[in-house]
Amino acid sequence: MTMAWDTEATRQKLLDAGVRQFAAHGFAGARMDAIGRDAGVNKERVYKYFGGQAAVLTYELTGLLEGIDITRVGAEVVGEFTAALFDRYRARPELPRLLAWESLELDQAVALERRRPICAGPVECFQTAGPGLDRRAPSTCCSRPSHWSRRAGRWER
Repeated sequence: MTMAWDTEATRQKLLDAGVRQFAAHGFAGARMDAIGRDAGVNKERVYKYFGGQAAVLTYELTGLLEGIDITRVGAEVVGEFTAALFDRYRARPELPRLLAWESLELDQAVALERRRPICAGPVECFQTAGPGLDRRAPSTCCSRPSHWSRRAGRWER
C-alpha cells in the first residue's frame, strides 16, 4: 500500500518552520536543514517547495498586507489600518521580527515589485492624513521600518 503525500500540508509545515527559523535567527542564521528539522521534513523538500531561503521569506512578507484593503484616505483610516495590521501581527507574531531582520540584513526588500502595489494604499492613506510625512516609495514606508524618517516620528537607519 502506497501512502499519499499531502503536498499542501508539507508546504505549510515548511513555511511555518521557515518563518520560525527566520524570526529566531535572521536570514543569515536560518539554515535549510534547521527549517527541515523544525518541520519534520527532509531539507530537500524546502528546496522542492520554495527553491531556497529567499522564497520562504518572500512568501510570508508578500502576504503581510494582502487583504487589508484601503479604499479611502484620511486620518480615520489610519486607525483602521493600524488596527488591521495589529490584528495581523497578533495572528502571526513572527512578522515584525521578519521585517526587522529584512531591514537589518538585506540590501533591499524581498519581492519589492510584488509588495510595492500592495503598500500603495496604506502609504497614500498615511500621506493624506499627515501631509508633512516623508513621501518615499511605498516599499520603504510600508515594509522597511528601519528606513523611516525621524522627522515623522519614525526611525532612521
